[in-house]
Formats: sequence, structure tokens, C-alpha cells
Amino acid sequence: MDLRNARHLPPGYVDLAQSGFGDWRLQVDGLVMRPTSFSLDDIRALPARTQITRHDCVEGWSCIGSWTGAPLSTILDTVGLRPEARFIIFHCADELPRYVRGDSPFYESIDLIDAFHPQTILAYEMNGVPLLLAHGAPLRLRVERQLGYKMAKFLRRVEVLERFASDAATAELGKTMVMNGCRDLVFCKEGKLRYCSSHASSQWPMRSPK
Repeated sequence: MDLRNARHLPPGYVDLAQSGFGDWRLQVDGLVMRPTSFSLDDIRALPARTQITRHDCVEGWSCIGSWTGAPLSTILDTVGLRPEARFIIFHCADELPRYVRGDSPFYESIDLIDAFHPQTILAYEMNGVPLLLAHGAPLRLRVERQLGYKMAKFLRRVEVLERFASDAATAELGKTMVMNGCRDLVFCKEGKLRYCSSHASSQWPMRSPK
């Protein structure tokens, strides 16, 4: 069992991985007709896509890999989008720089253009084998039109929204975003910068972006 990244994950996640993610679920809800909880077997039973693509990291490195998973469009068609749906939010199990209380879990967002692109998949295999924890097991996003920081790992929920929260609500919940070339900036409840993965010592006050 690969335990890299385990410090970012909630208690019990490694045990879940060691049991083959039998109790893991992906909740898909928000502006959908049929909110659904998918098991890993449910997702594996969907039509699969395998693609060989280049992963480009904002920090300057690239690599090529083979990814297999269910097209996100298939999952969204299964639950049915309401007419006002505009954005997809991916909620993750991990918290950066390490898991504390789960107050600021990582998340990412894309629009419907990226969501329905044929190369946007929820991947459960890399190079022909199930994902390791280091690569976001059991399920991660692959959205090949974007840089690597958008490829959310350790997925636990997909939420469909019409618009993003207000500035105040965003600061309250904690915000993960890209700014000034950094992979991610995490804002705590007071709206101050808590962590930047490219500059881990960053602690200066900053307003939550509009």
C-alpha cells in the first residue's frame, strides 16, 4: 500500500483504501434531477474511456500517462442536469498542507464546456492499474484541456451549481484557487491566506478574491 499523501487525508482513509474502497461513495448532487450515490463498482460498470495524454504542471514539469475512467458526461447524463446548471464543483477528501479537522478540504471547479468534453473523465486507473493513493485513489478528475492543478484527487462529491458563492461565503468556507503562478491558495475563515503549495511558508494576510 502506497502511503504517500496520507498526511493530507482524513482518519480512516488509509483503512478504506486497504479494504479496496468497498465502502467509498461518490455523491453527485446539487442542480440535478436524480441525486445519486455511486460506489466504485457502479462507476467501473459505466462505459469506460482510456486515453494517453500529457500532464502539464503549472510548476513546469510534464509527463505522459494512460488514464482509464468513466466520462464525466456519462455521469452527468445519468443524474440529469437542471436547466440552470452552469458549473461543476469537485469536492475532495484531502486537506492541504495536511489534514487537521477537515475545515478546508481541497476542491476544484470547471464549466460545462470542460465537463462535457470527451476527454474529461473520472479516472480509476493509471497505466493499466488501479490508482495509488499518491495519484488520488480511488477516483480523480482528468480534464485534459487544463493544467495539472485542476485534476482534483480523492474525489468524494460532485456538486452542480448555477453560480459560485459570494465573496463572504467563499471566505467562510475556505477557498482553493490559483493566483500569481501558485498551485493553490487556501483561505481560512478569516479570509487570510493559510497555505500556498508553491510557497509553503506563505502566511501574509490577503483578502479572499472576488
